[in-house]
Amino acid sequence: MSTLRIVFLLSLVIFSSNYTMEDNFKHVLQGFEEKKIGKDYLINLMESLRKKKYHPITENYVKNEKAFTEHSKKIKFIGFIEYQQNYKDMFYGIKPLSYNGASLIAIYNVLYHLNKAEKKDFLKIIKSFENDGIILEGKFGTSIKAVEDYIKKKGLRTENSRNKNNYEDIGSKADASIFIFYKKDDGLKPIHFVAITKNTEKFNVHNYKGISHQKAFDSMKDVLEAFYSEKISDISLIGIYKNE
Repeated sequence: MSTLRIVFLLSLVIFSSNYTMEDNFKHVLQGFEEKKIGKDYLINLMESLRKKKYHPITENYVKNEKAFTEHSKKIKFIGFIEYQQNYKDMFYGIKPLSYNGASLIAIYNVLYHLNKAEKKDFLKIIKSFENDGIILEGKFGTSIKAVEDYIKKKGLRTENSRNKNNYEDIGSKADASIFIFYKKDDGLKPIHFVAITKNTEKFNVHNYKGISHQKAFDSMKDVLEAFYSEKISDISLIGIYKNE
C-alpha cells in the first residue's frame, strides 16, 4: 500500500468525528505545532485532500475579475502583490483570498519576479488551482505539492526541502523561493506561503505582515532568522530557478 494511501486512510479516522472539517484540520495543525505530527504527514495529508474541478470556477472568475480592477491599480506601483488582508472581495473556492490566498499570491510574486507575469495572470492562477490543487473548497488553501507542480509547468526548475538545515543553502542559490510555514494564532491563516525574491544579492520577503517587503535583507540567513524570531514552525522551502 502506498504512503499516500496510508495517509488517506489515517485521515479518514481523523476527519470522522462530529467536529467540523475546520476543527479537525486545526487539530492536525496543533499536533504539528506540538511536534506530534511530522512534516511528511502534514504535506501528504494536504495532498490526499487535493481536489480537482471545483465547480463554481466560472462564478468566482467573474466576481474576481471585477474586484481585481481596483486591486490592479495598486499593484501597478509595486509590481508584487502585498497585503493579503485587503483581498476580502476576491474568492478562491468558498473563502476570500484574505483567508486562503497566500499560496496563489506567492506564486504570482515569483512569476512576476522571474517571468514578468502580468497582473491579469493572477486571475488565471486562481482559476487554475480551482481546477487542480484546492483543498476542501478552499477551506484549507492549497496542496503544497500542487504549488510545486504548477511552478514546474511554467518552465521553472525547483528544488525543495523539508529539512530546515537546507533552507539557507537552497534559498541562497535559487533565483526565488517560496517558504511554507505554520504560525499559531497568526492574523493570516495558519499555513502560510511567502515568496522570497533575490535581486543583486539582496533578498525581499513578500506578503507577510511580520516582515516588511520594503526591507531588503543581505542574506538568506538574515531572512530565516527574521522568520524564526517570530516563532514560526517551518514546513518546507521550495527553491525556484530560471531555466537559462
